Amino acid sequence: MNTDKHKWFVVRGSLFVVHGRRGLGETTNHVPQTTHGRVRVHLRFHAVFLCVLCASVVNLLAKDDAKLAPQPGQVFTFSPTHPKWVTCDIEFRHPEEKLWPVFFYGKPTEGTFQYDAASPKTGFTVVFDRMAQPHGDQSRRILGELVKPAVPGPQGEKPQTPVVTFSVKSLKLSASSPEAALAGKEKKGKGEPAELDAVLDVDGKKLPLKAPATITYRTDKTLIVQIDAAFAIQGAALGLKADDAKGPIAVRVCAQAFAGQETSGKKK
Repeated sequence: MNTDKHKWFVVRGSLFVVHGRRGLGETTNHVPQTTHGRVRVHLRFHAVFLCVLCASVVNLLAKDDAKLAPQPGQVFTFSPTHPKWVTCDIEFRHPEEKLWPVFFYGKPTEGTFQYDAASPKTGFTVVFDRMAQPHGDQSRRILGELVKPAVPGPQGEKPQTPVVTFSVKSLKLSASSPEAALAGKEKKGKGEPAELDAVLDVDGKKLPLKAPATITYRTDKTLIVQIDAAFAIQGAALGLKADDAKGPIAVRVCAQAFAGQETSGKKK
């Protein structure tokens, strides 16, 4: 005895009826001729939809690239108050990790960065007046000798930590180098290599230097230029006495400047 059954299913948004004839242990399925035109229509619809979607994605990517491209002469500002959450950081490490690293945080006090594809101009100062983990045994830290004993204060005892200042007088674009690649290793392939004419001041000890750096551009409500520098100093130049501290110290600095005013997203 033969029986006819209908099965309904959806393929890519199209509704089909498949007739199945089952008898004598044999099954044959076929799509009725009346659905062939519908299949062609739906396939054309999907093709058009994919074309429109691809064009939209290409447009969005092009707009994102445009946002990341500064205009010639555009000025970025290093400011302690714009935006309110701006924070710069600097770290000091022993090259062989024989001592614990030291991290400082702070804000720019002043400065600008003027974009030019061939010769950007900048000058800025960042004061790092907050040290991470100032309490506890500092003898195992690379700059531990510079941390003075805690003194009583309104908010309890607080160690006297060194203040670090990083001042950049100018910069020039340079060919790629291992040092520049190290400075921007977290943004590999995106940064422009440069050299900074700078002064590092650690608790009153001033060290003039030429610091390899990378310059990158990104957006976060506004266009941002980020400068990452990596260089080495001698601990003895800072007055450090410990054998493992008075040798080479690897330093990394990150500072950001912002274009225009931060937008809140609220309609005026």
